[in-house]
Amino acid sequence: MKSSAVVTMARNGGVLRQTGCVAAAALPGGTTAPALLGADVVVVSPDGRNVYAGAFGEAAVSASARDPSTGALTPSGCTQVEQTRLQPLPNTPESPITERG
Repeated sequence: MKSSAVVTMARNGGVLRQTGCVAAAALPGGTTAPALLGADVVVVSPDGRNVYAGAFGEAAVSASARDPSTGALTPSGCTQVEQTRLQPLPNTPESPITERG
């Protein structure tokens, strides 16, 4: 099953509920962002302030700013393979994620 969204959840005891979503297409209660078609991996930066979603279907990585207190995501950019060369994400550190996470 292919995904085109990153969903945020909140846990209350043993119950999960959806609190938001960033998707390739408009969804009720969601935010749209480019480069999420076939999203199959999600990584949160060590400081919890950014979320990166890899989308094999688009050969891309989508970046979202994350509110550490609420978990809400705000799309902040994306990069796609263009002629075998990655374009840098705007307004992001050179190396936001290390081998330690």
